[in-house]
Formats: sequence, C-alpha cells, structure tokens
Amino acid sequence: MDRLVEITTRFKSLSSSQQDMIIKEIEQLLTASAVDVREKQSTHHQSCGPSCPECQSTNFRRNGHQQGQQVYLCKDCGRQYRQSSGTFISWLKKPELLHTYIRHMLQGYSLRKCADLTHISLQTSFDWRHKVLTAIGKVNQEVTFSGIVESDEMFIAHSEKGNKNLNRPPRKRGKSLKVKKQRGIGQDQVAVISTVDRQGNQSFVVATRGRISKSDIDKVLNGKLAKDVTLCTDSHRSNTAFSKNNKLKHVKINASKGQIVKGIYHVQHVNQKISELRDFIRSFKIDFNLIVSRHFCDY
Repeated sequence: MDRLVEITTRFKSLSSSQQDMIIKEIEQLLTASAVDVREKQSTHHQSCGPSCPECQSTNFRRNGHQQGQQVYLCKDCGRQYRQSSGTFISWLKKPELLHTYIRHMLQGYSLRKCADLTHISLQTSFDWRHKVLTAIGKVNQEVTFSGIVESDEMFIAHSEKGNKNLNRPPRKRGKSLKVKKQRGIGQDQVAVISTVDRQGNQSFVVATRGRISKSDIDKVLNGKLAKDVTLCTDSHRSNTAFSKNNKLKHVKINASKGQIVKGIYHVQHVNQKISELRDFIRSFKIDFNLIVSRHFCDY
C-alpha cells in the first residue's frame, strides 16, 4: 500500500510517456505475481494435485472446463476452483482494458468515473480497484527498519457499509444534540500502526479495533526492527512496555505537554506519512473507512 501511495503522489506531475512507464511497471508487477502463483500451482499439481484454495485439501475431482482452464471440485469443502484461482487475473474478463483502468485509477478518479472512461461497469471498477490494491500489497517485500524509527497510530471509524446484518445500531447522518458523543477510543474504531525510518522505509498495518496494546505492537513490529534502533513514539504506555520488553532505546514525545522534538528525535515524519495516506485515499472520493476496513484489516 505504501508503495502505491508513493507512486500515486508523483504520478500526476509526470509526462504522458513517463506515466505510461509507471503503468507498465505496475502491470508487469501484477502479471509477474500471477505467473509466479500459477507456476507454483502447476508444480504442485504435477506432484500431488492442485490443492483447494479454501481448505488446501488435495481430495478433488475434475469438473469440466471454463475459459480453456481445467475446473476442479473439492470433495472436502465443496469449493469449485481453477488453476488460476487466487491470482490477480482470476476471472478477469477484459484484461485488455487494464492499462487504461490503472491510468484513471492513479489519476485519483472516482470509481464511477473510472468505470465510464474505461467502459466497464461500476461493479467491475470496484472489483478491479480492490484487485490492484490487494495484488500490490501481496507482492510487497517485508519492510525492516533501522536507525531512528518513528511509530504512531491513527484511528478511523470501522465501516460496515453494505452489511445488512450490523453488529451495532446504524449510524445516522449528521449530528444530533440529543446523542451523547462517546469519548476516547472504542471498539468501533480501527487502529492502524504506522512506522517509518530515516532511510525512507515505511509501513501501515491494521493492528486491532480499539486501543492498541503491547501485544498488538509486537505483532506488527516483531522481527522488523534492528537491535540498535532508536524508537520514537508518543508517551502511551503500550509503546513503553514494547520497547522495554524488546530492550530498545526509546524516546517518548509527549505532545500533551507541548513536546514536539527532542534534539534529533521526533515523530513528524510518521505523522506526515499518515497525513499523506489519508489524502491518498480521499483523492479517490470514496469512503476512507471502507477502504481500510475491507483491505487492510487482518486482525
């Protein structure tokens, strides 16, 4: 996701030929990812059969063909699947329009405008955008941090837009004076831990719903920090506990007391990245909470 943010923020300032190069790189990235998956599945098929993408069972039977590909039916869970199931190109009916769609997507156009300009349906536009975001997220290499590392969390409302079976009372449009606003961080908010270092490495990971704990931070940053890093965070006790448990040098910035910097230590870089991420999602003119809830929530 962070890689796509960086590409998009620079895309509009490029010339047409430079934009074409960026689009081709993204297409090659997506295609390479799909090819790798298919080759792995093909090798697995030669040895013990194509495993089910739902339950990983190899207890299957052949079930005809679709679009020139063999279809399989899992005898354990009943899932029907093809060799390309789970890849970016799975069920992609108009791959020749992908180049055009990516260009409009990186221009920050809305789902409806991307659909109109690419001559696809609104539902296809929705599906393709999510496929692109998901595919790029899967092929990003694991980020590791060194030197001075800044980490902070941002909270957004958990969205259940489109869900007809809500686990909470539906929200009303506008604000009512009779409705008392809940203070603090509740379970209806999603916590995204954002981390950057001075070398430009960055990561945005959904940690949990509600206030984060030491175990949430450990789940996100465990194994990603060099032993000699200096971790800069706010003064929340979960950050202190995480740093102490991992024997890290920890610099706390207490904004509530007017602290902004401590010499060379601060959290301004990570706060800037959080702001850029919000602007990036808003540029699509779609629900920021919906995007994060559906694509980056693995808790």
